[in-house]
Amino acid sequence: MMEQVNMKQVGILFAVGLLTLSAQAQSLDMTAKLEQSLAELNRVRSGISDEKLPMVKELNGLEDEVLDVRLEHQQVMRQLDSRNLDLNNLRSEIKTRKDEKNYISNLLSEYTRNFQTRLHIAELNRYQDTVDAAALAPENSNFSDQQVFDRQTALVSASIERLQEIVGGAAFDGTAAGEDGLVKEGTFLLTGPVALFASEDGLLAGIAEQRLGSLEPTVMPFADAANVAQVQATVAAKEGLFPFDASLGN
Repeated sequence: MMEQVNMKQVGILFAVGLLTLSAQAQSLDMTAKLEQSLAELNRVRSGISDEKLPMVKELNGLEDEVLDVRLEHQQVMRQLDSRNLDLNNLRSEIKTRKDEKNYISNLLSEYTRNFQTRLHIAELNRYQDTVDAAALAPENSNFSDQQVFDRQTALVSASIERLQEIVGGAAFDGTAAGEDGLVKEGTFLLTGPVALFASEDGLLAGIAEQRLGSLEPTVMPFADAANVAQVQATVAAKEGLFPFDASLGN
C-alpha cells in the first residue's frame, strides 16, 4: 500500500515537473517574441525618425514656398490695383484733354469766322488761303488733330501779325476795280480801317471800299487831282498824309 502511494506521488511530481518545464518553455518563447517585437518596434521607430526629418524639412520648405507665393500674389494684386488706378486716372486725363481740345478747337473755329468778317475787303485775297485752310481743316477727316490745330493756329498768328502791321500801316500788292469796273493791279496801304490804293499804271488812286455785289475792292477816285497825287505818293513811300472825309460823306 505504501509503495502504491509513493508511485502516485512520483507521477504527480513528474507531471508537475513537465507542466513547469512547459510553462517555462512558453515563457521563454513569449519573452523571445516580445524582444523580437520590441526590436522591430525600435527599428520602425528609428526608420520613422530617419524619414521624419527630411519630411519635416520638405514640409517646411513647402510652407515657405506657399508663404512666398502668397506674398507674391499680394504684391501682384497691389500692383494690379495700382495699375487699374493709374489706368482710370489716365482715362480721366485723356477725356479731360479731349474735352479741352474740342473746346479750344471750337474757340479757334469761332475766331476764324470772326476774323474773316473783320477783314477789310482789300485784305480778302491776301488772307483767303489762310482763312480757308483754318475754316475747312476741322471738316477734313483725313487730317490729324495736330494738322487741324496747326492750320487754325496759323490763322491766329497771321491775325496777330496783321494787327501789328496795320497800326503803323501795312502795304501789300493786290487788285482793285475803278468806278468803270476795270480791275487793275497795284499796291494797297492799309492803316486802321482805311485802305489806300494806287494802280501800277498810275491811272487809279484813291480809297478802296466795298461795293455791294462786287468781290473786288472798289476805288473811289478824288475829284481833286492833288488828292490823287498825294495818295499815290503816300502809297509809294508807304508813309505820309492822305485826304480822308471823317464824316464819311456827311
